[in-house]
Amino acid sequence: TIQVGREDSRLQVQIFERVAPDYGMYLWPSSLVLAEYLWFHQQHFKGKRILELGSGTALSGIVAAKIGASVTLSDSETATAQVLEICEATAKLNQVSCQVLPLTWGQFSPEIFALPPFDYIVAADCFYDSKDFDHILATVAYFFELSSSTKFLTAYQIRRSKRSIEPLLLKWGMDAVEIPLESFFPQEKFDSPFFSGISVQLFLVSPKQTNQTQEPNPRAGNLCSERQAMNPRKNFLEEKD
Repeated sequence: TIQVGREDSRLQVQIFERVAPDYGMYLWPSSLVLAEYLWFHQQHFKGKRILELGSGTALSGIVAAKIGASVTLSDSETATAQVLEICEATAKLNQVSCQVLPLTWGQFSPEIFALPPFDYIVAADCFYDSKDFDHILATVAYFFELSSSTKFLTAYQIRRSKRSIEPLLLKWGMDAVEIPLESFFPQEKFDSPFFSGISVQLFLVSPKQTNQTQEPNPRAGNLCSERQAMNPRKNFLEEKD
């Protein structure tokens, strides 16, 4: 059982977790960060159409469904066979209705083409293996083509790596804004052993705006400045050893 929110407003979500052998069925800190953001802004997400990529334990998707969003849970067709069944069981356990479908990043089946536009795409720790980065953004770009108002919310755990997705954002015509975690995430949860030595970032990605003037935003666009919040660390778009 996972608790989301603060003492005055909490939600309990029951999930199935399997530590091995499939790391996709493990609850990562990024999942809790994304779930907390959805719960904190529940009035905004209520009634929205939301697609979760790489659902795994489906925590974020279940939270979104609990607050009244129309949710589609998805995971790779090549994932462990039980993942999608577990997503369905998790939705049933938490008494919410979610569509569940196989969706392999970068691949486009008739079922994907049949999907309607979404208000939000959400993903927690999907940027794990660098070989998947381009495929993830290709999938997001497809849904951006369906609707230019679609937004992509993704939480990422900082790990030692020389990889960067900034060139891929440029390739797919996307802008990203970092959302400060201290604006919504309870400090006591950062202080828990679960987050010991862990740094997580949350980004809002949207189609690049090319034909209109926007108000200056110091966090928008390049995502290349280091932020000192909770834990000092480099941005995942420019991680270097």
